[in-house]
Amino acid sequence: MRGSGSWKGSLIGIGFRLRRTAKSVRHTFLLAALFLLLNRANCGRAAHAAQIQSPKGLVEFRLFQRESRLTYAITFKNKPVIEASPLIVMLDGVDLTESVEFGEVKRSARRETYPWRGIHSQATNHCNGATIALTHTKSKTRYTLEVRAFDDAVAFRHLIPGDEKTRVPDEATKFIVPPGSTVWHHDLEGHYEAVHAKSDVAQISDGEWVAPPMTFKLPEGAGYAAITEAGLLNYSGMALQADGRRAFSVGLGHKQPPSYPFRLRYSNDVERVSAPAGISGTITSPWRVVMIGADLNALVNSDVVHNLCPPPDPKLFPSGIHTDWIKPGRAVGKYLDGGANTFEEMKEFSRWAGELGFEYHVIEGFWSRWTDEQIKDLVDYSRQRGVGLWFWKHSRQLRTADAREEFFGKLHELGVVGAKIDFFDHEHKEIIDLYQELLREAAKYRIMVNFHGANKPTGELRTWPNELIREGVRGMEASRLRERARHNTTLPFTRYLAGHGDYTPVHFGARRGDTTWAHQVAATITIRDEFTGAFTGANRHDVLASSDGGVTSFTHSIDDSFVFTTQLTLTDGFNSPRKEAGIRFNSPTPGEALFIVNSDAGEIVSFGGGAPFYLFGSGAFGYTPGSSILLGIRHIGGGDGSGGVANTIEFFIDRGAGIETTGPLAWSNTEGGPVNFQVGVYAQGGANAAGDFVNALFSNTTYTAVPEPGTLALFGTGLLGLLAIRRKATLDH
Repeated sequence: MRGSGSWKGSLIGIGFRLRRTAKSVRHTFLLAALFLLLNRANCGRAAHAAQIQSPKGLVEFRLFQRESRLTYAITFKNKPVIEASPLIVMLDGVDLTESVEFGEVKRSARRETYPWRGIHSQATNHCNGATIALTHTKSKTRYTLEVRAFDDAVAFRHLIPGDEKTRVPDEATKFIVPPGSTVWHHDLEGHYEAVHAKSDVAQISDGEWVAPPMTFKLPEGAGYAAITEAGLLNYSGMALQADGRRAFSVGLGHKQPPSYPFRLRYSNDVERVSAPAGISGTITSPWRVVMIGADLNALVNSDVVHNLCPPPDPKLFPSGIHTDWIKPGRAVGKYLDGGANTFEEMKEFSRWAGELGFEYHVIEGFWSRWTDEQIKDLVDYSRQRGVGLWFWKHSRQLRTADAREEFFGKLHELGVVGAKIDFFDHEHKEIIDLYQELLREAAKYRIMVNFHGANKPTGELRTWPNELIREGVRGMEASRLRERARHNTTLPFTRYLAGHGDYTPVHFGARRGDTTWAHQVAATITIRDEFTGAFTGANRHDVLASSDGGVTSFTHSIDDSFVFTTQLTLTDGFNSPRKEAGIRFNSPTPGEALFIVNSDAGEIVSFGGGAPFYLFGSGAFGYTPGSSILLGIRHIGGGDGSGGVANTIEFFIDRGAGIETTGPLAWSNTEGGPVNFQVGVYAQGGANAAGDFVNALFSNTTYTAVPEPGTLALFGTGLLGLLAIRRKATLDH
């Protein structure tokens, strides 16, 4: 491993050493015979061969043979984390860990720090290590087991020397979890995009697959642990398969069931990736990692995954993770927002990004329809607003060296700063190799990368800091996920232990499921995403009234009657440029109608979309940002027999001194109002300077549908009519 730290090596003897004395050879022979008899008498008992402790002695790794099988165990504060488990490594079908001879053990220590981004700005790499020489007695194959013990983790890997001949490695190492442990796990059907289940370890069935990291709580308050891998390079990725008896075995990519996304997109490749991968030269497995801590905070703050990866190449990254063309930031994008896939619409998104102070704008694959002149125009337009562009690309189109060079070269020439590359969906070695080639070629052209449809991270960020983010998580793109709050509070202690993940956080529409707006904003901090997305129209957010958690918004006709109210507080850093929030009618026919407050003019006003214009006040006589105000509307439809007041709308407010109302007002367009519409709350505005922000807090939001012929009676009782709710729905926010 390369780095600024140094290794201190020493040699120790392993096993039982017979001392020669001045006695005769006969006595030596008798002593050897006695040892043999004692060894036979103790057949089946574990004989310790190596023991590695962490710097503070909190964590210990033991390696020994049990009934000729190479076995290991891990403890934390002298309590089991991984019980005695078989370590199984195969080469060309031969089990190299059955009947081995121990050779030289070299011990070492490392203590270093280096710059980092994410949980903290400086990573600490402090561990004790050992390399243990092993020989398979039957095939005479020599190989090495390397172990590192940190105070919050243990990691081990094997290295098998070789020449250019292609050989096929495999693994089946087990991790036996203590009884009574609680496990958070999900399968591989969605690859790494799934929701975790919580189970007692005894409830996980034989044959069930688990995607790392697999987090588990140890019994009797002994702490927490998680199993994953690090330093995945020139090898297939690892998943875990349960045996129904608390053991989880390593399963490489070819053994893993192909995920649904892979079967959908690459059905012709399933047979090929189901065959084990061959490797020429020295075979170096990824690190098998067990993270350990007294609490979840210890796991979240562990640096072990990236500690086990080599630092960046200074030729490609002169300042390492702080190389000047690599800049984490916030992004807008229309993938989750809808709207037109047009050049002019993308200019609007770049404008919105600039107004928000966001650094990036992600554009999906329709960019390929544009000419180079159009792309340069959009790049220049965006750059003037402090916004860099990212372009999406299907990974299938980048499988050859020529295709990769052409793509990244074109992005560099046109001034595009990043590439969002999608649809990997598997961990076979050929896919892992593709990640490496993409990162290498992108770095050559100074392009940042966001991998989607990806596997878990294994510390690639340290070696390739231009990997700004990767997905490998069920995030906001999962439109049908309703119980998102529990999912989001689980992820920091499961999936995100492996490293960064593109959740595409912050969405104020129906996709946010059972989370609040505050939850969505907080997700930019609690979810480790160095490339944060706000994918709801940049500086504009709407939440529509719904009775099913936002899956289906209410759609009204001109004949419907209802009352809608919300308590609003609009705050900002600076009153100008304008920020506004309030109630919005969404209609395809006359356009949107708004009843809002704004920050710069202090107006409380209704207008647009055929709604009557009405100004309650402005400036000192209007709305003061930071204050709370009740906004409400009463809509009277034409189908409730209410006579002359049909097809009218009434706006009312309460600034703390009582209700102020417009009384029934006629819609100003010829239809008498929007023919079909939805109603909800609305906020718009963006920061344009340091210290500026906008926050719209909606509380006590109610929607009351009034069945005919009740509307006229409701108007007669004023706000007391709100107590006569016949059918009440909630606003999804």
